[in-house]
Amino acid sequence: FIHSPSKSTGKLQVTTGSSNARRYRTWAPTSQVDESPFGSPKPLDKHGNSAYRIVSQPRKIQETIEIIGKDQVRNIRIPSKDPLQNSLILSSSEMQRLLTASLVVTKKETYAKNEAYQKDEEEKIKAAKNMKHQIMEIDRLRNQNMPLTQEEIDSRDRAQKVCGRSIALRMEQDEDIKKVNKMILETQCQAIREAQIHEKKRIQAEMAEEEKRLDSIMESERRKAVENIEKIHDLHKQKMKMGKQQICNQILQHEQEKQLQHAKKEQEKQLTRERHEKLKLEELMAKQKKREDQQLLQKEITRINAETKQAKSKMLEEEMLSDRRRKEYTQKKLIQEAECDAAQRRIKKERELEIGKMSAQQNKLKDIKAKQDEIRSQRIQEMEDRKWRRKEKDLAMKKAQENAMLRVYCLAQDRYKAQQMLVKSERKKAEFDRMMDIQNYTMVKQREEEKRRQKAQQLKEALQEQIKERELLSKDKRRETLQETEKFTEEGRHIEMLRDMITEKKLKELKASGVPEKYCTDLEKRVYNWKRK
Repeated sequence: FIHSPSKSTGKLQVTTGSSNARRYRTWAPTSQVDESPFGSPKPLDKHGNSAYRIVSQPRKIQETIEIIGKDQVRNIRIPSKDPLQNSLILSSSEMQRLLTASLVVTKKETYAKNEAYQKDEEEKIKAAKNMKHQIMEIDRLRNQNMPLTQEEIDSRDRAQKVCGRSIALRMEQDEDIKKVNKMILETQCQAIREAQIHEKKRIQAEMAEEEKRLDSIMESERRKAVENIEKIHDLHKQKMKMGKQQICNQILQHEQEKQLQHAKKEQEKQLTRERHEKLKLEELMAKQKKREDQQLLQKEITRINAETKQAKSKMLEEEMLSDRRRKEYTQKKLIQEAECDAAQRRIKKERELEIGKMSAQQNKLKDIKAKQDEIRSQRIQEMEDRKWRRKEKDLAMKKAQENAMLRVYCLAQDRYKAQQMLVKSERKKAEFDRMMDIQNYTMVKQREEEKRRQKAQQLKEALQEQIKERELLSKDKRRETLQETEKFTEEGRHIEMLRDMITEKKLKELKASGVPEKYCTDLEKRVYNWKRK
């Protein structure tokens, strides 16, 4: 995707006939859309205006070629050597990100993504807590036992290394650490850019000296070249004739390409008309089906009303049977309580066995994950090397890829429209199903309400006993909640200390990598100000 950065604008100003100084009201000091397709945004001053002005450069006189035909004379401009020097080139990943962001995400999909993310985070926190408790229990047992052997010391060191590596990898995913990494990367880029600027100035100075030396050589060569002007003039005439012939061939080729494009556009229009006719036919069929469904719904409502009358007569019979069922219920309840006690004891034993198996599986998965992380880092490094080698090749294929992306984008729009029509029809069907479910739910609710009234008196005494038991349990739970709160507070302090240690370590590594001292000092100030905010 190529777009000229000269088309990006700062503040919008529109003049009218009544007042040349009238402006639109500014909604925000910065743009509310993605600025990637428009190049780098212009910095604004405190008044919201552009902080610098672009000095207009003298316009170069473009070279032209005069073509003399039988009945006309034309001047054709020679294209520049680098037409894309002022254009913006986006990578394929950035283009894919823009296309993904342009798609409309439904509330249901957003809710599902948020729930999946929260569930994943909760599982990570739970796994970290379990791992922490296991490590603490192992350390406590080892401190109570006899001195460790050399093999046990080595295994302990390996476990500590794996634990430290997992903590470091998890901290790298923290938002604060990501922000610090971003600041460090910006500082490195700035240092490299200034070093490149100094190198460019040195090369320009050397080139200026070389040009002076070449000028002296060219002056001596110019005298020799005067003798060959006549020969060159003859050769130039021959080249002009050949150039004219090539231009004529190019004109014919352009005409043929235009005809092919016109035929292609006509074919696309025909396909579009056929799709519209097909959609209209489907819409008529959907309307006919909707009318038939409404007739079936009316018949179903009549049948439900008849069943409701029959249900009322059955309710009288059920009231007579309720007295008998009440006596049977008390006997069954005593039997069920005895069975529940036995089942709970059995479930408790099975749960203890499952917890032992899960702890062994978690240790195994942690070792596998550490190995996978090392392999993944090596693969990422190899991928970066391959990307750098393919960069020059990708520049030549960029224009073909852009045309393909535009065609894909048009096809995606057509698929999106068809998908929206399917979604509308599904919504109508879901609304009809929901109305039927509401009617069924209302009838079932009425029956259940009558049963609840009969059971309310029986459950009243049992509920009072349960309330007393729950009051005792709630006191214990509040005590446990306070203890967990203290643990979370301590963990928060520990995480904050780890962030500070990692930040300090990264700053030291940046200094050791050879970055100038002024950039390191500026980065330390930025990190300090950001943390204070």
